[in-house]
Amino acid sequence: DNVAEVVDANLAQAEQRTTRLREMLRESPGSTVYGLADVLYPRALRRRFWQIIATVQGHLDVLEEADEAEIHDGRWFAK
Repeated sequence: DNVAEVVDANLAQAEQRTTRLREMLRESPGSTVYGLADVLYPRALRRRFWQIIATVQGHLDVLEEADEAEIHDGRWFAK
């Protein structure tokens, strides 16, 4: 019934996952997209590989755009 509330909740959840991904990059610099996806979504990764990889890549893109992460030779690092 309250679309704005649902949208806000979904955006908050996405922000939390992006924050978690940033923390993971700080703890494990040089991670790959697959490695990050395997930690964040271990069961879902096997069932919906392309969807999960795209989701993690999207979070990494957000961090890169915010100048909080960078990629070198296919591995991601926090800035």
